[in-house]
Amino acid sequence: MQSPLAEPVSYLIHPTPKGSKALYNGTDAVRTGGSPLFFDFPYVTAESNVVANLEYADRSPHPSDIVVAKDPSVTASLGSVYMDQVITVGASSSTYAKTVEGLEYSREYMKAGHNTGGGHFFGFATCHWIKSCDESSGDRLGTPCEATLSGVLYKGYCFRSLYEKLECGHLTAIDNEYGEKPVSFDAFSKPGLTASSTSGATAIPVTPNVLPSSLGLVPSDTAAMLTIKPSTPGASQTVYRCPTGSPAKSLGTFVSKRFLIGGCMNSMDANYDSLAEVHVPPYCAVAADFHVGCMVPWATNFDAAAKQSGECKFPTAGCMSSTAVNYNSMATTDDGLCIEAVVGCTVNSTSYEGVAPDTPGYKSLWHGWYGNMDGSGRVDWSVYQGPTVKKFDPAANVNEGCIVAIEGCMTPGSVNYDPDATVSSMTWCIPEVKGCMMPHESNANVGYVNPGPVSSTYGKIDGLNADFSIMTTKHDRTMCVTARYGCSKKKKDVPGYGLVEAKNADKFGTVDSLCYYPKSGCLNPNAVNFGCTSAEAKETCNDLVNEHTASLCKFPQEDRTSPPTPPPPQFPNNWNPDDPNLKVEYGPSVESVIAGDMDYWEPRKPLLAQIFKKALSVPDSFNETSVVLTPGSVRAKVTFWTNDAAAANQLTADLEAKATSASEFGGLLNAAAAELGSDVEFTVLSKPSVFAETRVTVLHTPLTVGAITGITIGVLAGVIIIVAFIVYYRKKKAASKATYPA
Repeated sequence: MQSPLAEPVSYLIHPTPKGSKALYNGTDAVRTGGSPLFFDFPYVTAESNVVANLEYADRSPHPSDIVVAKDPSVTASLGSVYMDQVITVGASSSTYAKTVEGLEYSREYMKAGHNTGGGHFFGFATCHWIKSCDESSGDRLGTPCEATLSGVLYKGYCFRSLYEKLECGHLTAIDNEYGEKPVSFDAFSKPGLTASSTSGATAIPVTPNVLPSSLGLVPSDTAAMLTIKPSTPGASQTVYRCPTGSPAKSLGTFVSKRFLIGGCMNSMDANYDSLAEVHVPPYCAVAADFHVGCMVPWATNFDAAAKQSGECKFPTAGCMSSTAVNYNSMATTDDGLCIEAVVGCTVNSTSYEGVAPDTPGYKSLWHGWYGNMDGSGRVDWSVYQGPTVKKFDPAANVNEGCIVAIEGCMTPGSVNYDPDATVSSMTWCIPEVKGCMMPHESNANVGYVNPGPVSSTYGKIDGLNADFSIMTTKHDRTMCVTARYGCSKKKKDVPGYGLVEAKNADKFGTVDSLCYYPKSGCLNPNAVNFGCTSAEAKETCNDLVNEHTASLCKFPQEDRTSPPTPPPPQFPNNWNPDDPNLKVEYGPSVESVIAGDMDYWEPRKPLLAQIFKKALSVPDSFNETSVVLTPGSVRAKVTFWTNDAAAANQLTADLEAKATSASEFGGLLNAAAAELGSDVEFTVLSKPSVFAETRVTVLHTPLTVGAITGITIGVLAGVIIIVAFIVYYRKKKAASKATYPA
């Protein structure tokens, strides 16, 4: 049936779906919750032709987001009624509900002819077309609409026509299927008729209020009594909606079939509806049944006076004995096949008895047994084949009194006693033997792994038992003797640090575990290479870094694989690099971060110079090597000096070819150290950077005129002094000569 005609939206009234959810936002609007009868459409797939949201092969929008009608009484959504919405009639506990009639997915009943009326479940209605509604502008089923036709203002509601278009119209008349109860809605009736008056054929209203009947019009000689109800365009301005599927699509009035009208038919109730044809209790002010009975004429219990739908019975053969297991309360003829009840356990005690082999999970049961040799703790059903129940009664046909077979120890006091066990066909009871049940590592389960053996990255944890007995059945923690894993190694020669103590040295450790020694890397959680020992890493690492080196961190949108190239040398003002008074030297440089600390590397700077020169095959013409160390971990810059610019350029190119990555550069340094007989080891943390430096030394200052004059006078004075000294010396020598007799 349809909802009362005064409601703006044509709803189908039906039983509330069993799967309906709780109230929607505290109102009577509910969701179906999986009912297979109303709007239970799965999301569409490419193989499916079921479209939940009217958009094929599209998962959005969800039907709950699609507004299909407007009804001010649905306050939960400000008058919006959604595609998958069910609205209870009356209280939320009502067994009656309604859904929108005329939706795209409910048009199938129109195609099948359901709305044309079958049997006695239909009537006639006349719709006066006003105009077309515009869905693109927000019009929906039930949207109020109006238009002026021939100088008269008509009001109506949007409805879905036979042609699947949204039209605007109002109801002008209705009648039952036999043309016996015509009702006119206040449109041009003859003089003398009021809203409640009735008359014979002489008082039939004139156009456009055409009275419907099985012939389309009420014949002029009919004896039917006419009821007039106030409506638009009269003074009351009351609007009654047109029926879904009306052929009205242009000017005029159009007759079509309609569903029966639901409502309150109890004339003593405050909400009595004179237009209702089927009683729906929740529509009454006081919900109560009214003439309940079977309304289907071909049922065996048809009640012609019934106004509220009740249970119908049809000719049915079946067992009519109420004590039989196959009793059929709807049967009208006994078929002689009654089976009287025999109470007992109907489940066969033999596992899988009568079960088809193609049944999912067939013979997949198992029995739990710790002694199973494969270590799984399971005994396959083919070996166990235990019972399923106790007290199976093959003669029973009403299942009652079955005791499920639960395998287990049934002896109280045993450590594996199971109070729920009902059979003990493959179980023995275990006596209580106290001890420590935490096993020694050699006794642990096959799948047991202590997190990190001695050589592992993570090291072991405490807990293995040193005094384990396999005969223990009850755990006593006071009887456990646990091992303590820890780093017992005190010192180790670590590249870049020398002989250092482990950071996690444990003087109480009894079993060696992993020791942590200094390891440089990036520990800034904001860096992309957090936890990495290399500046070249592009994502977080688990390198067990324990000493932070900020220069190794690389941040988003930042390339920190190598330091920036230093600026070119700046010569003193007013000096020419080609001046013979300047000594210009060129120094190709290599800079990289190596693991360690300054205390270790500072005294080894001369050795670093040798190793770098050896590793990089620097020619002997570069006769000076300088080493600069800065903290963090240690940034080592080694420069090779020469006064040959071409040789410097060539060496720079050679160095760039060899400085491809941190690991390859570290290999070159360690190989060179070994060739030189050094025990120094290198851990290179960043890709080396190569750049050229220039060193300028002033040999002497250019002489001015005053300086030259001073130098000349000084030289002359010096010459005079030297000549005087020579003369003096010769005289003295002559005086000292020995004289001999002639």
